[in-house]
Amino acid sequence: MGLTSRDGIVPLFLDKDVGGPMARTVADAVVIFDVIAGYDPADPVTAASQGKRADSYLRFLDKDGARGVRLGVVRQLFTPENPDPDVTARMERALADLARLGAVIVEPIRIAEIDTIPPPMLFCFRFKFDINDYLPRLAPDAQVKSLEDIIKSANTIRRS
Repeated sequence: MGLTSRDGIVPLFLDKDVGGPMARTVADAVVIFDVIAGYDPADPVTAASQGKRADSYLRFLDKDGARGVRLGVVRQLFTPENPDPDVTARMERALADLARLGAVIVEPIRIAEIDTIPPPMLFCFRFKFDINDYLPRLAPDAQVKSLEDIIKSANTIRRS
């Protein structure tokens, strides 16, 4: 948090959102990360990273970095009633890839307290507040300025 700017990223869970590269390989992601990491006055959280950024993160890559790492899989966070099969398949592929690279996959990990937290509190409780702060800053003449406007527009589209 704070090495890359979140400016312009739609907030889903603002105090947890992190902007960063997507790439085919870790090395490619690091090359992009080296370019985008740094202070951005439009995102005050990046100020804390000033003077702490490495010149390049490429030197930290370790092809055997996953070997022996223990990863607990909390499936109760990834098994909603109607999971997207593509997302589930990609998660399973990632776990298999990590195991192939030497990571120790620990399953099942169950956290009893998660089941007692109502879903809106567990995921994106702040979303309504963060999106209502974000939308008006995009364009003063935009038709959508709040989460309520988005919901109304979705309902209008469904009735059409």
